[in-house]
Amino acid sequence: MIGLPSKMIPPIPPSVLRASALAVFLATGACSSPATPTTATRRTQEEIQKTVRGSFDSLQHCYDEALRRTPTLSARVTTRFTIGMQGKVLDVDTDTPPNADAFGECLELSFRAMTFSANHAQQRVTYPIDFTPAP
Repeated sequence: MIGLPSKMIPPIPPSVLRASALAVFLATGACSSPATPTTATRRTQEEIQKTVRGSFDSLQHCYDEALRRTPTLSARVTTRFTIGMQGKVLDVDTDTPPNADAFGECLELSFRAMTFSANHAQQRVTYPIDFTPAP
């Protein structure tokens, strides 16, 4: 069962983000966890965001490739994923714009490759990311 998102992860300051000739990449996120009780602790929003931020190069690559196909692509992509007890991503689902299936598949592969801290409760996370071409 998926719970409602708890408090939002604060936006990433522009100074932290990498800008390429093709894109400026902005992200915010919200985390939610299963409603089932567990003795294991949850990963904090900060821990989750640190791992996702550590994969920005991979996410940026997905967006750069999508921009090559659709130069004006701008979207908020909501990614929902489950982190298992041992830190592996168990499943991923993205809401990508129409005609951007390859972009969504690339993002899903990037999230599947992430490794989070182990020995925590299984968590369902909702992470929206804004993708906007550079001016």
